[in-house]
Parts: sequence; C-alpha cells; structure tokens
Amino acid sequence: MAQPNPARRTRLAVAATTVCAPARSAEPDLVDTILDYLRVAGLLSARDAELDEIASAVREVFAGEQAYIAARPASARQQLAADVLRAFNGRNATELARVFSIGRTTVYRLLKQAGRGAP
Repeated sequence: MAQPNPARRTRLAVAATTVCAPARSAEPDLVDTILDYLRVAGLLSARDAELDEIASAVREVFAGEQAYIAARPASARQQLAADVLRAFNGRNATELARVFSIGRTTVYRLLKQAGRGAP
C-alpha cells in the first residue's frame, strides 16, 4: 500500500499510524488501516475478537476488488470547478492554476467539462 503524503496527513492519521502501527514484517492492508483509524478516533469500541470478525466479513465481501480513493471529495471538486469557472476571464488560466494550486491543464479541463454541462 502506498504511503500517503506526510504533509497532507491529519492529526488522526498520524495518531493511527503511531498508536496502531502493525508489525514491521507485514504491510497493513486497507481493512486493517481503516479499522485502526476508527479505533483511534473512538468510533469503534469493539473487542479484538469482534474486530477480527468485522475485518473478516469486510474482506469476504470485497475480496479481490481494487479500490480508488479520490484525494478530494466530489463536493470539493465541484466547488473547485465552480470557483474556476467564476474566476476565468478568458486569459487568466495560468493565474488561476497558481491561485487554486492546480495545473493549467486542469483549468482547461474544468472549462471544457463545464461546456459539456458536467462540471
């Protein structure tokens, strides 16, 4: 599993990796990592036997599937698209890319998608 960018990690993410770090011999899978986050956040208070049962059930249901987790939620992407469209004056794509910390290509992609009616 790829390690997340340390600069973007939340306090909860740091706590989960520090407190619930698995043995160095095996890399944790997504199920273990998610359960660790929930436990550290106090959202999961099950006993170890129950956690193993939950993890087994999740693995059984999603076995073999590949998951894509977007860096930004859909609402944030839609808000970014709306902000770029509102600020675009026809000549400031480079400036908008700098202001919104996105690539100039992304500015043009957002404009093109908006032209098709799907931001």
